[in-house]
Amino acid sequence: MPTTTRVRPSGKLTNPAPAPIVLHGLDFLPPPVYVRLHLFFPPNQPKSDAVENFRTSLADALDFYPPIAGSLRPGEAGRPTLYCDSRGVDFIHENVSYAYRDVPGGDSEALGPQMELRNDPPLLAVKVTTFSCGTIALCLSMYHLVSDLQGYLDFLFTWAKIARGEPVMPSSVPHTWARTPLQYFTGIAAPPPASLPGYTVLDAPAPPPPGPPKPAAQIRYFVSDSNMKALKAECKPRLDTDGVPWISSGDALTALLWRASTRCRHGAGVKDGDRDVLGMAVDGRDRSEGKGMMNGQYFGNFIVGAALDLPTEMLLRKGADGLWRVAGAIRKGLTEQTTPEIIKAKVEFIQSVEPFGRLMQQYDTMLSNWSRFPLTGPSLDFGWGAPTGYAIGDTQFPAGVLSILGAKGGVLSVLAMEEEAAELARNDEELLKYGKFVSSWIV
Repeated sequence: MPTTTRVRPSGKLTNPAPAPIVLHGLDFLPPPVYVRLHLFFPPNQPKSDAVENFRTSLADALDFYPPIAGSLRPGEAGRPTLYCDSRGVDFIHENVSYAYRDVPGGDSEALGPQMELRNDPPLLAVKVTTFSCGTIALCLSMYHLVSDLQGYLDFLFTWAKIARGEPVMPSSVPHTWARTPLQYFTGIAAPPPASLPGYTVLDAPAPPPPGPPKPAAQIRYFVSDSNMKALKAECKPRLDTDGVPWISSGDALTALLWRASTRCRHGAGVKDGDRDVLGMAVDGRDRSEGKGMMNGQYFGNFIVGAALDLPTEMLLRKGADGLWRVAGAIRKGLTEQTTPEIIKAKVEFIQSVEPFGRLMQQYDTMLSNWSRFPLTGPSLDFGWGAPTGYAIGDTQFPAGVLSILGAKGGVLSVLAMEEEAAELARNDEELLKYGKFVSSWIV
């Protein structure tokens, strides 16, 4: 049976509690869901030592990140506010009698903390599962309203450093917890836009959704490093078209997945329309003045999405000609929409919309790319080696969501679509040209 312990900040730093943290408009753009991250470690440490090390180092890490150990509730004028009240984090441990190899697909939602959205929700929960073979799973559920993945990873890197017995430099944690992102763009001039592509301003805040979005069928698609090179070469612009002389591997893969999602959903008759809007989650921290938001200096949501609106006909165009044109359009859109000036203008526009909740996303397809995060690197070594793999807890996505994850020897993508469209995708000629469908999270 699993055991649950409430872990609170250790108090070793003896710092005063930060003032209440009023959430920013950027915090309300992602859906109010829990971000799941499951890390798997090799059997190089006695089980009891590993669990105790996780628990005690977590208490010390919460000292450096008091908002994570706090609570979220209405503050002044009813605006959601973080209170650093040391409520703590639930730490769950379960010792199972089976080996990790017996977990279907290498991951399961049941391995992680089971979280429900409610009033005064937990901000973070941790579950450690020790398998009979010695493998250890560290599974986290992180409330998206509090921070994006980069913010939580900065916390995890600090936690891992403490677990390894290394000192934490004060410069590696935020010097302020205030959600005032424009302070990092003061020297950048930008006229505020009259609108934000991909969003509509409602007359009044939208009511809370009756429940989570209906989950879609999910298929996992693997592209090897060698096939990725071939795909990128196929997408290389034939001409310096519309000012786009080059594309990245990410542009090429995004074009492949967006085209396939559109093609299969239209082919199955579950989607129509003359145009399709792709929303791309972009972390804007590295565009801040002097990169002042980087290196763990901003905890919160700073995803400034880029939106690209293309004719459906262009996405459905067969062959390499259609592929490279879409990839070029993606590169052009990202280049134009992620300059420091444009990011500042977006932030100014977002925080000008009051009250919060009046901005509504309007994307047909949504892409998030986790492949750039070092989720199996030494920064997540808790003292007995880096993770051998990771997964996202069998997170259920609504139709139209595309997720790109790093994998050994290539990239693993998750395509969420209606079951009829998923059947077409499994036999899609363009997808099968560059990759293969897999059942496991850990390739």
